[in-house]
Amino acid sequence: MASPVGNPSNQGNGIDQMKAIIMGWIRAEIEASRAGGIGLHVDGATGDLVADRGQFRSLNFVPGASGWGLQPNGNAEFNFLTLRGGIIGSAALTSPVAAGNLYTSATNFALDTTMTTKASIVVTTPPGFTTAAVQVTGRVMAFNPNTTGGDYLCSRTSIGAYYGYPLPLTLGSGSSSINLAAIANTITGLVAGNTFTVEVATRTGFQPWPAHTLNTVEISGQVLWMR
Repeated sequence: MASPVGNPSNQGNGIDQMKAIIMGWIRAEIEASRAGGIGLHVDGATGDLVADRGQFRSLNFVPGASGWGLQPNGNAEFNFLTLRGGIIGSAALTSPVAAGNLYTSATNFALDTTMTTKASIVVTTPPGFTTAAVQVTGRVMAFNPNTTGGDYLCSRTSIGAYYGYPLPLTLGSGSSSINLAAIANTITGLVAGNTFTVEVATRTGFQPWPAHTLNTVEISGQVLWMR
C-alpha cells in the first residue's frame, strides 16, 4: 500500500491541504477494496477502519533500525514513545526495574581527626534508566593504640551529594570495635552514563591513629534502577 503523500515538503505548507491528501488516499483505498482490490475498508458492523493485508508503516521502516510499523498480528515497533498525561505501569515493560549489588572494602589504613574517605564505589547509570534507589551500609572497624585515654571513632556514609550523619563511637585505649552507618537515597533525572559515588569516610575525635591490620572499612548495599 503506497503512500499518497510523498515528500511533505513538496506538498505545500497547509495543514488542511495535508488532511485533504490523506483523506483522499483513504477514500481511494476504500474504493479499491469495494472493487475487489486489496486496501482499506470500513467494517459495516463496527464502523472500524480495517487494513485487508500488510501493515501500516513509515516509508523508512527497517525492523530494529528505523521508522515505525504496525502489524496485523498485534506487534508494533517505534523508536521513542511519548504518552502525555499517562503512566506506563510495570506490566507494560519487559524489564521495568533492574537491581545491582554494591560492595567494596579496604584495610590497614591510618586515621586522623579529618573526615577522610577510606572506600568508595563509582556507580554508572545503565541505558534506559532514569532513577536509582540506593541503600548502603558502611562498616568501619578500627583499633585505638593510644594509651592516653579514650577517643571517638566517627564514620559517615554518603550517596552522591547526600551525606549521612557522622556517627561517633567511643573507643578506649588499646581497644577495637565496629561502627555502622546506613543510609538510603533516591537519585532522579539520570541518563545513561551518568555516575554517582558511594563512599564511607572516617575520622577520630582527638588524635591520630596509626595504620593497623584491624582497621577495616566495608561498603555493602543495593541499587534499584527504575525507568
